[in-house]
Amino acid sequence: MIVRLVAFLALTLAPVSSASAADIAIQSKAELLSAPGVEVLGPLPGDMAFTVIYAGGVQSGAAQSDAAKAFVEFLKSPEAQAVFKAKGYDTA
Repeated sequence: MIVRLVAFLALTLAPVSSASAADIAIQSKAELLSAPGVEVLGPLPGDMAFTVIYAGGVQSGAAQSDAAKAFVEFLKSPEAQAVFKAKGYDTA
């Protein structure tokens, strides 16, 4: 049996999955969940799995720094965290 394995570093998996270019894809859970026709089987085992930590900040001298700070604070709220989780991101 030949299995076509593709590890994606691209921003989107959808064109590849819809074109049946691969039997197995290794990509972030959030990306896999957003691709039509892709079944998420689970995380990579043990040392193959890793965590990506995203950070947000406000540039010094930003024209609307108060609004930017409020937005970053909103991203930490339970409401925003629920959306992140629903879209496949594990929250801290």
